[in-house]
Amino acid sequence: FVSPAADAFAVAMLIPAMRRGEALDITPPLSPRLRFQLPRIRDILHTWHPELTRSAIRAASGPVDPAPAPARAATFFSGGIDSFYTLLKCLRHEPLPAPLTHVVFMRGLEKPLDFMKGVEAAQALVQDIAAAAGVECIVGESNLRTHFDADWLYLYCGSGLAAAALSLAGGFSHFCIPSTHSYRN
Repeated sequence: FVSPAADAFAVAMLIPAMRRGEALDITPPLSPRLRFQLPRIRDILHTWHPELTRSAIRAASGPVDPAPAPARAATFFSGGIDSFYTLLKCLRHEPLPAPLTHVVFMRGLEKPLDFMKGVEAAQALVQDIAAAAGVECIVGESNLRTHFDADWLYLYCGSGLAAAALSLAGGFSHFCIPSTHSYRN
């Protein structure tokens, strides 16, 4: 499921570049879709957080988007109420354009990697819930949170999750990121 595109890195590095007032330089080509949308994403982030600089984005587009991913969807799942809401909504009430086939439990994103107390029990619970819901569970680990000093919950959580989702873009046509707050907040 791992995507060879540089899209995940561009999304992961955008806020750190904006916080430091530096240009975002990505050498490997980005998907044309992300390359087109990245300035808009930057502008939205700047609107939400005026302290972030509208950093220049220097990246090339690949010649074409890679082969389309299989028509299936995933959602992040930590076991919290936002995760349950998204899972049940997509399975029962508002289906996605592709079937929801997986939940993704990412160590190191919900809690920092150095705070691993109870993570095995949480992972086992998520795997049991996935089985009961009739979806597969992917377990991953990221050290992204340990590399940036941005306030994770206030500023960086969505970008971190989006980067993790884009890293799996080879296996999914759609990905859900459960949200605690509305778009306005």
